[in-house]
Amino acid sequence: MADALTPALAAAPPANPKKLIPTGDAALAEVAASCAAVWATEPTLTLRWLPQPAFAAAVAQLQTSTAARRQAAADHSPQSARLHDLDEEMNEAVRFLKDYLREDAGSKAAAQAQYAAFGLVPKRGGSLARDRGERLLGLDVLVTRLASAPFAERKYGTAFWQPRVQEYRQLLSSSAGLVGQAASAKAGKDQARKLVRKGLKALVALLEANFPDTYVAELQRWGFRRSTY
Repeated sequence: MADALTPALAAAPPANPKKLIPTGDAALAEVAASCAAVWATEPTLTLRWLPQPAFAAAVAQLQTSTAARRQAAADHSPQSARLHDLDEEMNEAVRFLKDYLREDAGSKAAAQAQYAAFGLVPKRGGSLARDRGERLLGLDVLVTRLASAPFAERKYGTAFWQPRVQEYRQLLSSSAGLVGQAASAKAGKDQARKLVRKGLKALVALLEANFPDTYVAELQRWGFRRSTY
């Protein structure tokens, strides 16, 4: 109890982890990296369930996984755009291809009977499949069948389709790999992010408990930059 000679200390408001721990991955990794570095110089401050090296490893994984996911997404974007362009080009070319079929067959009905033989989907009016995996299968059939077709040398014959189908196959293969890389990076990032956030919350409580009078300054020293503690 305070007396006339010993003024009462004003109670500092408790630290609120929700206001101290960033939600964005980049800012979270920055604060966590600062905490890991300072913690390495404070061996007397410990968490029984999370040693400093384990926390530092989780921070490193978060940084690496975040960077990997961003890179995979960046690489994937131009490939997705090119796949879209190829889809549009081929959808347009199919209209002319069906004209060739009708001219060669002599009637629309006779041409429609050949759609499947050229990799086109009869139920979709002789269009290419919407699913890209199925579309690629149809394109392979189309290129093979075109080689012996009487209109193979025309504008939308073999010279048009063959290089585009080859590029389409390569882009689909690469795109699938990039999607897998992004998904893998996301899984690693999410796991590390969860541990890092949990560790930061525990560190906030640890600093508040060990430095009851100066914990605001300690939080700032460790890398927590928000002024509303």
